[in-house]
Amino acid sequence: MRLLAPLISFFLLASNIQAQTEIDPEALNFPVLITGNNGSGSGFFYLDSLNLYLVTAKHVILKPNANNTSFSYSKEIAVQYYDSESNIYEEKSNSSIMNILVLNIEDYLKNEKLIFNDKDDIIVIPIAEYTSESPYKVTLNKSIPKTTEIKVFKPRVLNKNYIRKFKEVTLGNDVFLFGYPKSLGLIKSTDYDFNIPLLRKGTLAGKNLNSKKLII
Repeated sequence: MRLLAPLISFFLLASNIQAQTEIDPEALNFPVLITGNNGSGSGFFYLDSLNLYLVTAKHVILKPNANNTSFSYSKEIAVQYYDSESNIYEEKSNSSIMNILVLNIEDYLKNEKLIFNDKDDIIVIPIAEYTSESPYKVTLNKSIPKTTEIKVFKPRVLNKNYIRKFKEVTLGNDVFLFGYPKSLGLIKSTDYDFNIPLLRKGTLAGKNLNSKKLII
């Protein structure tokens, strides 16, 4: 699995959403909220065949020091997510309760299961392996503590249908950005519900042909 492909899929979600005045409410379930001792950040689940991964910015999991020669990390992080069937903007709905998945990052590092490199600010974490095409039969990664109680694991996931190759992306493409406001440093503000992601829409402003990066 190429390291940058899931990140591109996240930013270019609009490529698979038909032009409309309102976005499909189910798409709002893609972001997950990641919290640990180093702070918080947003990410998403990516399903590659029968293997499920968590994708986020590397600095959310591994915080570099001032000289960028080493990093600190939380021994455990909490990944909060909504079920694929939840409608998070449905008022007075019990279906909008967030689920929590705990990851032992120290164990992931010890077993060399974190996928990242020194160049890109992105990290991929193996989460689970589905035992069949059914999204309800799953084997969680061994670095997820057994104390984590999950009766039915069915998060909203991105897959290869949301991925576009760099050469297939053109300037002016619609871009939808999802993310939780918790990491904005506005915890005392009453204007935000920190358990619900924000949505921002824009357009693709440019492409760096040398670094193969998109400018939004």
